[in-house]
Amino acid sequence: LAAFGGQLTPTSLENLALLKRLQAGLELPVSVLVACIHKLEIHAWTDHIKDGSPLKPALYDTVFQRQSLRSLTGFKDFSLGKLDGRTLSLSDCDFVAASLGIKPDQVKAWTTGAPNLGIADLDSLSRLYAAASLCRALRIAPDVFPDIVTLLLGPATDLFRTLPALSTPDEIAQQARAKARAMLEFVERVEQTVFQQQQVW
Repeated sequence: LAAFGGQLTPTSLENLALLKRLQAGLELPVSVLVACIHKLEIHAWTDHIKDGSPLKPALYDTVFQRQSLRSLTGFKDFSLGKLDGRTLSLSDCDFVAASLGIKPDQVKAWTTGAPNLGIADLDSLSRLYAAASLCRALRIAPDVFPDIVTLLLGPATDLFRTLPALSTPDEIAQQARAKARAMLEFVERVEQTVFQQQQVW
């Protein structure tokens, strides 16, 4: 609900239905989808659906602070306490790439390549996470991902683009809705393209 402005409104059910369609198309957990259209969750949360209501770690920690990354240079720099207010640079590409399961050159291509995904800089970790998640879910090679996004949605898509900071619940909801719709459109176009190729073969 926070991704759509944190308030119950007449469009809340429409927003949740949109999220449900995305979940069906990508088969990703809701927490991952919310991070893709909004931002990475940075607080631990209680899973009330499971027996015992276990406490779950923040999604940010499971991506950028998991144990397998502890030996890498930059691990401590990406703890939430140190990251706040810190500007990331290209020297952080190696750690970001390892966290996302892609290569440093691919991170650079997504942010500064031609074409790129419209991700302004490494500070937009949630946008990079969204791109990596979509690559995995749709089995698209990261090297060609920007080209496919441009081909199917055009160069001006806001799917991953870093947008201005928002302040009001309505603005937050509007941006999340726009990203969710763009993501759903991309998923449907990828599926349609794959189907057409299968028909040709």
